[in-house]
Parts: sequence; structure tokens; C-alpha cells
Amino acid sequence: MQIDILREAYVTVNILFIATKEKDMGLNSSLRLNEKIKQIRRAKGLSQAAVAEAIDRSEMHISRIERGEIECKGELLETIKRVLGIENAPLSEQEVEVYEGRLWILNDLLNANRVHEAREMVNTMPGILDLPFEKNLIFIYRMHESRLTYKELNPAKGLEILEDAEALLKEMDDNANIEALHLYYRNKAYYTGSSHRFKEAIEYYLKALSYESNKLQFDPAIYVALALSYYNIGKPYFALLYCMKAMENKNFDITNPTYLRIQSTYARCLFNIGLISEAIKMLEDMVAKTKTYNDAMSKNIISQAFITLIDCYIGKGDYDKALTLCEEALTNTKKENNTGSYLQCLAMKILCAMKFKQHKQCIKLIKEGLTIAQEDSQESYIMWFKSLNCLVNLKDASSVDFLENEAIPFFRDAGLFPYVLTICRYLEEYYKKNRSKIKALNIVAIIRDIYQEIHYSEQKAQV
Repeated sequence: MQIDILREAYVTVNILFIATKEKDMGLNSSLRLNEKIKQIRRAKGLSQAAVAEAIDRSEMHISRIERGEIECKGELLETIKRVLGIENAPLSEQEVEVYEGRLWILNDLLNANRVHEAREMVNTMPGILDLPFEKNLIFIYRMHESRLTYKELNPAKGLEILEDAEALLKEMDDNANIEALHLYYRNKAYYTGSSHRFKEAIEYYLKALSYESNKLQFDPAIYVALALSYYNIGKPYFALLYCMKAMENKNFDITNPTYLRIQSTYARCLFNIGLISEAIKMLEDMVAKTKTYNDAMSKNIISQAFITLIDCYIGKGDYDKALTLCEEALTNTKKENNTGSYLQCLAMKILCAMKFKQHKQCIKLIKEGLTIAQEDSQESYIMWFKSLNCLVNLKDASSVDFLENEAIPFFRDAGLFPYVLTICRYLEEYYKKNRSKIKALNIVAIIRDIYQEIHYSEQKAQV
């Protein structure tokens, strides 16, 4: 019992210390307590007489409180808050300071992927929503809530919270502080990236980093996300640089999902620059060590590592091994919880089936993948499964036309160069077989242009 009391006292002191250290950050409203009480009373449609009667004081007493002539604290403040219906809202200066400190503790919990603890904390903090003048605090609370919901694998709800908060950001205009803007652009990047709009996501991540402050502790997750975005647009050297930036934290626990994501992304980059054997070794070690992990986020990352391992074996030309891994991945990946990973596994199985000329199997898998992608409004995957359907039916002139005039421009514009390169290699082989040398050379020119674009942009890579 005494230990619990001491622990609670320690947390409170720690919160107050953080809040005091950050007191000049400008998070909270500049309104004095008496002005806050007056604003809330009016917003609730209560008269001074009604409040006075409810707390057994005179109307003049309430008037003097609202003018700042009588100090409102302790039991009197709690009684007034109860009458105003804002019992859990941080109204006094000390309450606001404690609330600010809790917001940054919540931020640290999210950085550490301690999702369950973060959810418990968020559920105790919505009282701030009763105070419309605390715009920065409300906005930061909403950003944490949105990010937490994303980590709980409910991106639709998280995006809804983010979009609702954008209206508040517009109201704040130039009064939004650095921390609020950092959290906003980071969240925008998460949701943009999850929609496969990786170029936009990179812009948002870089903007978030431009708003970093001393209070926002080093968060390797943002650098890993940048690395993944660069990887997905075919820029592995940029991705490697951001992986190395993320690994500046030397105290990672191997069970930390962020550590797993760094390892997985680093292996992907090794594969993308041709170090396939090194990537396979790294990924197989990672998958072997993490098979017993049960939390949703770790499972999601391991699923991505598994997909990269399949990609490695396809790149190595070992389609038998790749197909075996595809079967295992599809068995372990639930499409209800992880649609993106499931669709990636399906697409890779199709590429393996194409190699073994299993035409009926390919058509069946393409139909399944296209249906899921359309139900989930996954634009990139819809285009990819349509492209795979055309690759399976490459002798058809309309398929070739679709690949050249729709699929390649779509993926190039989206920066999804790996998809472009896969299509181009099949088209190049097709044209060579049909002795269409000029068309084959045109495809080779596209491949060369993409590699030049990657190389040129990465010559200027700076972190």
C-alpha cells in the first residue's frame, strides 16, 4: 500500500516537473481562471444567479469571482466545475500544467508502442474537450488520439479524428505551436503513406521534422517511416540513410516493434541494391526470432518482413521456395486485419504461379485480389491486380496497350518504381520473343530512365 502511494506521488511530481520545464512553450490559453469560468458559464447558458444558487453563494459572490476579485481554488473551484459540468477538465493553472505533462508522457508511450497503456491514459483525458479556449491542448490531445487509433489498426477511425481536428487547426491560424504542427504533419504522413501516396507522405514527414522541438524526444519511428516511403518509390539509398538515422538509438529492445521495422526495412533496402543473400540471412534470422510475438503491431511488421523474404527468393530465381513461403504467409496473414499484407502475398503468389505457367490459378488469385482491393478502395492494388491480369494475358493486344498506356504511367506518377520495373521486364521479354526490337528498346529506355532518376536523386541524399 505504501509503495503504491509512493509510486503515485512520484508520477505526480514527475508530471509537475515536466510541465514546469515546458511552462513557456505556449501550449495553454492565456486566459486567467476567472475569465475561463465566465466563458464556460455563458457557453453553458447559465446565469450567475443559477450558479450562485447551485453552490449556495450569493450572485454578487459569483460576480466577484468572475471579475477576479475573489480567488477561486480548492473545494470552491471543484464545486463550480461540478455545477458547470466540467469536473474532469483542467481549469486552474496547476491542473493545466499537470495535463500538459500527461500529454508528453502519452507521446512517449506512443513512441514506445505501449499501446494498451496509451489507451488507458487517453480514456482519462477527454475533459479538455470541454474547454474551447484551450485550442492547442485540444489539438494535441486529438493528434495523440488519432495516432493511437492508427496503432490499434483502426486507420479509418484515426483518419476521421485527424480530419475533424483540421477544422480546429484552421481556427488556430498562426497560433498553433511547434509541437502541434509536428504531430499534425506526422499523422498526415502516416495516413497518406497507408494509402500508398508515398511521395506526399515523404513531404509530410519532412515537414514534421522541420517542426521538431526539444520536448519532442528523438522518435526513430518517423525515420523508419521515411525509409519505408523512400523504399516504396524505389529509392533504396535514401531509405538506407534514414534507417541508419533511426538506429542512432542504441538501447533498442529486440521486441520493440520499431526495432523490428528498422530491421525489416534495412533488409528490404539490401535486397533492392542487389545484396540478396545478406537480406535473406537478416530476414530469416528475424522471422525465426519473432515467431512467438503476439501483439498486433509486431505481427504486422513480421508479415512485411516475410513478404520481403518472398521477394528476395523471387529475385534470386528460387520460385519453389518463394511459393512455399507465399502459402505460409497467406495462411498466417488475416485479410480482415491486414489487407495490405494479404494483397501483397496474393500478388507474389501470382508471380510465382506465372513462372510455373499455372494460368487458371493466376486468374483465380487475380479475381480474389481485385475484389478485396476494390472493397477496400485500395487504388494502387486495384491497378496492380489489373496489371497482373494483363501480364497473364500478355498475348492480347489490349493487355499490352493497358500496361503501356495506363499501368506504367500510373505507377511512375505515384513513384511506385518496383511495379514499373516488373511490368517493363515482362514487356521487354515479350517484345524480344516477338522480334519487336524497337518496342523492346523503348521499354529498355523506360527502365534506364527510372534507374537514372533513382541514381540522380540519391546523389543528393542528405539526412
